[in-house]
Amino acid sequence: MTQFATPGYTFPQAPAQYPPQQFAPPQPQYAPQQFAPGYPPAQMAPPQQPLAQGSIDDFYSQPSTGGGKSLSFPNGQFGTRYIGIVTRPITSGDIQQQTNTQGVPQTFKDGRPKFVMKVPLQMQPSQTHPDGLAQWYVKGQARDELVRAMTEAGAPAGPPEAGAIIDVTYVSDR
Repeated sequence: MTQFATPGYTFPQAPAQYPPQQFAPPQPQYAPQQFAPGYPPAQMAPPQQPLAQGSIDDFYSQPSTGGGKSLSFPNGQFGTRYIGIVTRPITSGDIQQQTNTQGVPQTFKDGRPKFVMKVPLQMQPSQTHPDGLAQWYVKGQARDELVRAMTEAGAPAGPPEAGAIIDVTYVSDR
């Protein structure tokens, strides 16, 4: 083995064996943070909770609640209408736990998770959906209305089937 050396420099020699206590990780030293006058300390975000996994049965067996638009209705304009065809079968992968705008998972008062069902739709291309693809997020009162409409149409119980036509019109706020 060839060694290159700078004049006046000698390579340190490794000891034959290190004692085990020398390998203990160093303990972190924490010092209180100093803040400039008039500036509050930065707030740390709480750790994000993992979302609960749900099935179609979980979605349909949860209690009814109101609130939340499923499709985007510009400026709350009554009469806004969406018509689409369900593009594929709905699976358990289309069911997820609802979150608020900060991403915090939502639950009922008894602790059970609130679920939303994502229904993939093929629609007429428009300014809001230029590729003609959309998802209808069905939750709360919209779930109850979907069940009612499917019953009236004679559709089987459960999620909408692939190829089913969905017609949603914004008629009121609850």
